[in-house]
Amino acid sequence: MKKLLLIIFSLGFVSSVFATHNRAGEITYRKVPGQERTYDVTITTYTKDSAPADRCDLEIDWGDGTSDIISRTNGPAILGCANGGVDVGNDIRLNIYQGRHTYAVFGTYTLSFEDPNRNDNVSNIDNSVNIPFYVESILIINPFLGDNSSPSLLNPPIDIGCVNRIFLHNPSAFDIDGDSLSYKLVNSKAANGIDIPEVYDPNFAPGVDLIKIDSVTGELKWDTPLLAGQYNMAIEISEWRKDTTTNKFILIGKVVRDMQVDILNCNNDPPEIEEVGEICVEAGDFINLPIDATDINNDNIIFTASGGPFTLNPQATFISLGGGPGFNNGLFTWQTDCSHVRKQPYFVNFKAVDNGNPSLVDFYTLKIQVIAPGPLNPMAVPTADSISLNWNSSICTDAIAYKIYRKPDSIAFVNDSCVPGVPESTGYELIHTNRGGLLDTAYVDNDDLARGVRYCYMIVACFPDGAESYASVETCAELSKNVPIITNVDVLNTDDVNGQIEIRWVRPLVIDTPQAPGPYSYEIFRATGTNGGTFTSIGTTPTLTDTLFTDNTIDTRTTGYTYRIDIHNNTPGNTFVLGSSTAASSIFLTAIPSDNQNRLNFNYTVPWINDTIVIFREEPPASGNFVVHDTTTDPLTYVDTNLVNGVERCYLVEAIGRYSGSGLPVPLLNTSQEVCSTPRDTTAPCPLDVVLNLDCEESQLVLSWSGQNCSQDIQEYNVYFNADPNLPLQVVATITDTFFNASNFASIAGCYAVTAVDSVGNESGFSNIHCVSACPSLELPNVFTPNGDGNNDRFIPVNVNDLADIEIIIYNRWGNIVYENTDLDNFIESGWDGTHKDNGQLCSQGVYFYIATGRSVDLGNPESITFEGFIHLYR
Repeated sequence: MKKLLLIIFSLGFVSSVFATHNRAGEITYRKVPGQERTYDVTITTYTKDSAPADRCDLEIDWGDGTSDIISRTNGPAILGCANGGVDVGNDIRLNIYQGRHTYAVFGTYTLSFEDPNRNDNVSNIDNSVNIPFYVESILIINPFLGDNSSPSLLNPPIDIGCVNRIFLHNPSAFDIDGDSLSYKLVNSKAANGIDIPEVYDPNFAPGVDLIKIDSVTGELKWDTPLLAGQYNMAIEISEWRKDTTTNKFILIGKVVRDMQVDILNCNNDPPEIEEVGEICVEAGDFINLPIDATDINNDNIIFTASGGPFTLNPQATFISLGGGPGFNNGLFTWQTDCSHVRKQPYFVNFKAVDNGNPSLVDFYTLKIQVIAPGPLNPMAVPTADSISLNWNSSICTDAIAYKIYRKPDSIAFVNDSCVPGVPESTGYELIHTNRGGLLDTAYVDNDDLARGVRYCYMIVACFPDGAESYASVETCAELSKNVPIITNVDVLNTDDVNGQIEIRWVRPLVIDTPQAPGPYSYEIFRATGTNGGTFTSIGTTPTLTDTLFTDNTIDTRTTGYTYRIDIHNNTPGNTFVLGSSTAASSIFLTAIPSDNQNRLNFNYTVPWINDTIVIFREEPPASGNFVVHDTTTDPLTYVDTNLVNGVERCYLVEAIGRYSGSGLPVPLLNTSQEVCSTPRDTTAPCPLDVVLNLDCEESQLVLSWSGQNCSQDIQEYNVYFNADPNLPLQVVATITDTFFNASNFASIAGCYAVTAVDSVGNESGFSNIHCVSACPSLELPNVFTPNGDGNNDRFIPVNVNDLADIEIIIYNRWGNIVYENTDLDNFIESGWDGTHKDNGQLCSQGVYFYIATGRSVDLGNPESITFEGFIHLYR
């Protein structure tokens, strides 16, 4: 019976039983606690109250091959219905239908309902009175991501706007699970979920292509409506949840809202809400936020707010304090606590409605982030070879883990109110995560700690949804200085045979003399390279105060070296190694030449901090005299620019460093070896972005590009071409202009590219390659009249040029295919006679849409060319 009724509708007959009435609606769902794979589902519709049609019940398709009839649950009894919905004014009835369903297995399900029909005269839906109203939502039951409920949409989906005035709407979506939400516009749908293609088509309804939506806040903005009328559009709201195993966000559900807006011819201006910016607070803080709305026409304003904070406990409040004509003062308050901590922000949507004719609205979305306090009372205590950390458990008892960050110095960090955790910019590194729960509040750091370094720590609490607390205050400690501490690895002479490096260190400040009464000596070890490796003993010093050693006759030109100092207890009959220093390397300087510049790279591994690198350059060249050229705080690299290509420049650098611990010499000065480099241009220009302009009527083809490029010395351009796209491109012209006219070619068909060449002959890679045919075209009519009178009875091409083949598909307004053809000659000869491809029946009058895809006749592997448009069929 249902199928029969739909056929009747498609022929244009409207039953009074199924009269036009649906304006807007959506499907939402909520997981039933304690019942596996069981959901309470709500269909919300907004219907035209004056229409004769009404629905006591609706059929919902659960997406698992089953469906149910569910009943309306709101409003008083009316016309035989136990609940008749609620009249909300402006000829709108709010209807809520509710049902419960249990799914047999995990999976992805499309919940949907379809109800004849939409209301009449929707400006951007052709023949809307005969188009069924269809809405769907996606439910994904994923055992690895946990239970999920859809977002709730707290603002109704029907509003009023004016021609030539910006229209705003926000669904005020709130996700109780704290999932991330994203928004996008999608087509409204007809029977069986088929897209209605003309919803945003300006050729059908001028101005609808100007409708946009903010993917983060959900604010829909139409800037601006051009014609009065009723318009439908649909918003898809997607839920995303982070998969902790992959650290990627996974789609976990969708809700689609089909909404309607009335655009009127009016002179009223909407009110304006004063923007106040993002708010970030620590859980436990009280938000007390005045917010104002004004109206340029001095209309009175109704000021309201909606959003997640109003659904929680403690509950946020918004009070409209009133004012007078043209303004209204509001006050938003919220006592936050630990239950409000989550990774995703809360959004509060303020709505101001004036009493003009008609009433217009303004929306403002306030973003609020509630962040847990950082763990209190962190304490770092040094032991023999480690540092023990302890802190108080988080006052927010949902914490499940703690992250421990470390840095070899204090920065007096102060939390940014809107940045939880430890920002990367602080230089702190994550060294461990305690995953033992709320009370797992201790950690022993014994990971490659160096003497002389003051290690500082911050602790961050972590929550189940990925939220993080503010960082704790810093706590710092340093190990006892009971071993030698290297302070200098200084290159004295650069040579591949007779190089010299001087090593200095500080004697141990603390020695357990009862266990090691002395005397003492040092043994020096060396490894090739700046990252350590295999250490070899290279010498000793005989006394505790003898803290200098010169490493002679080594190659300092081509490699750096790493050193370690061991202290020996030499008590007769009780000799042993008392301890070893942390290894430290020389600075090995490398230089990489390029166009008019040398890049210097500083390679070293040391336990201290190098704050400044002083660049020495030989002046004049080849004089052997090195002078200070520049300084940098970049610890790894420096670029010497504005050099002359072909002229060798030589360098050495001196690092100015320090230990962050106490009681050690400052500054630490260490010099690299010398290195020389000759700048030269080895960098090709960047590939060009070429634009092709083809005028088939004039048989002209012009390539053009910008002369601006990453290279500043472009001298000429090579134009490449081949008529066969399967063969390599060949140079056909070398020019200095930034355009090329190929119109004098025997045929313009073929593939084109352009390269840039600089002053020393470096050639860029190919630009974007354009392959063009000999101007393929397909001209089709937009009207035909298959009524058998012998005039214009078939939809056939008016003109076809240079097409080798074609595939044409014609759709009706419901998105169903009524005609298709892949035979170009047949389509040119016979075309479409206006009958349905499946049953041969006459297609009804109306608007149809075609898509034709073809290829050119003259390229070996031509690109597809698409032609599309509307057809009006009249009988």
